[in-house]
This record gives sequence, structure tokens and C-alpha cells, in this order.
Amino acid sequence: MRPLWQTTVTSSEDDGGLLRSIWLRKSREANTGDNFSREKRKRAPPKSREMPSPQEPVLDEAAEVSPLQTSPPKEWYKQKVHESAKEVQQLKNKVKTLQQKKRRLSKRIDASQDLIEQLKEQNLLSEKGLEVFQASFSPDIQQLLKRTHEKTNKYPPELRAFALTLHYYSPRAYDYVRAKFNNALPNQRTLREWYKAVNGDPGFTSESFEFIKNIVQGRDEPLVAAIMIDDMSIKKHVQLVGNKVFGYVDLGMEMPDDSLPEATNACVFMLVALNMRLKKARLQAYGAQRRHKAVAASFCPEQYGRRRVSAASLRYMGGYAGPPLQKF
Repeated sequence: MRPLWQTTVTSSEDDGGLLRSIWLRKSREANTGDNFSREKRKRAPPKSREMPSPQEPVLDEAAEVSPLQTSPPKEWYKQKVHESAKEVQQLKNKVKTLQQKKRRLSKRIDASQDLIEQLKEQNLLSEKGLEVFQASFSPDIQQLLKRTHEKTNKYPPELRAFALTLHYYSPRAYDYVRAKFNNALPNQRTLREWYKAVNGDPGFTSESFEFIKNIVQGRDEPLVAAIMIDDMSIKKHVQLVGNKVFGYVDLGMEMPDDSLPEATNACVFMLVALNMRLKKARLQAYGAQRRHKAVAASFCPEQYGRRRVSAASLRYMGGYAGPPLQKF
């Protein structure tokens, strides 16, 4: 018997064999087409559901990029809006703080003018003192005095100069201004500590003569003054401090003899102007006898004459002057 695919249709074959061969051929073709379509319709593996970051989107090279795929997510926009709102609030707070500072400074400037008027009404300062006070009351000093609530350990140089100048002309006015500005100015004890910075050794102080020089340079006429001497008793005591011995007679200058006794008095020479308001200590000395005071007094006219100061008189405030000073 021959295979079906070799069977040829003849007139002698019956219709059943022909139909069977056609059916087998068609079924074979149908099975081959189904297998090809199944392989063609095979699904690709599922893609990842993770959302790509807006900075570096992960896309298929072959796929076409769309605007929806490259736009950042909602959370990114929410974060930007939150940051912008926070920055706007910070700027609003800064503007509010600056406006408050402006209002406070305006009020304190008015208070400073009222303070000057009160000093005039209560006669706490002389006319010259008020002029110096107003001249020293520069914008920098006003800003320093307005910081009444800020306490610092160190005072600026401008505030130091202002405090020393005001206290020099009137301690009462200084206390009044200090109370008005909530103790922004230093205490008088602090001022005394600042004065200690001046060399206090016996002899003529260079700071005093520098002050006299500045006063005389601003005047057309010479300064006429009186020399006043005052002293107080001290206890005899000799002490070695470092390489220097304290306790003997010391005038801050060379003495005619080397045999110096122990000091019993502390003597101060003061210059009091006669043609202007000025008083200033110039010489500090430690002596035992009146002749030592006479030696110190003999150097005063020479020192003052170099600086256009005329000494009109000499006054001793410590009681009986004695022959040495009377002779001088």
C-alpha cells in the first residue's frame, strides 16, 4: 500500500480516499500555522514598576521619549513649593525686625535730645560742658548708648572717651546720663581703673603735659595759671618691689644728695588756670621735709614755660609753708 502523499487521484479511486487525503493536508498546514502564531505572540517579560527619578530617567533606547515620562513626580513639586514658602517667611521676619529697629532708634534719638534739654534745665553742666557734650554726642556715640540691653565686657574706645570727657566736666551729670541710659555707661569705679593706666610714679607725668600742649595750641593767648601744692601724711615703710625700692624720698628727678630719708608725706602739685576753666594734677612726689617740696616746686615754672604757660602764683595748701617755700 502506498503512502497517502504519494497517492494520485484516479478515476478508479473512490471519493472517500480523496477527501481523506485533502483533510490530512489541510490539517498539517493548520498545525504548522498555529505553532508559528504562538511563537510570534509570546509575551515579553514584565517591566519594572519603579518610577524613574526626575534627574536621570531610565528609558528604553528604542522607545520614543514622551513629556509625561521625563516630568518629575508630584512630591518633587511639593518640596519646591514648601522651600519657597519657608524662604518667603524668613524674609518677612527679617523685614519686620528691621522695621522694629528703625522705630526704636527713632524713639531713642528723640530721648537723647530730651536728655540734653533736661541737663540744661537742671544746670548739671556748664555751657562749656554742654558744648563738649553735644560735640561728643556723635552718631557713633549715640549708637553705642542706644545698646542699653547689650552688656559686654569691653567698652569701645569711642565710648571710653565719651565717658571720661563727661565725667571730667561733671560727675553729677555723668551719673544722671548713666541712669537715663540704663547703666550703659561704665561705673565710676571702672573710670578710676582706667585712670590707673596713667604712669603713677613720682615726677612729672607725660600725659599731663601732652594735655596742656593740646589746650595751648588751640588758644591765641598764653595760659595763665597758679601752682597749688597739697600733701598728706603717710606711714613710713620701705619695701622692695622687683628691682626697685619704695619708701624713701622720691621726687621723680635727681636729688642733690644721696642720703635720702624715709618719706613721710605724699605731695601733689596741681595747675589751676586763671583765664580759663582748667585744673590738672602735674607732679606727684614723696618727701620728708619742706625743702624737698621746694626742690620739686622749682622745676614747675621751667616745665610750664616750655609749653606757653605762665605761672602767676604758688599756693601751699598743707598748712605752714616754712622758709624754703617762702623763699621760693
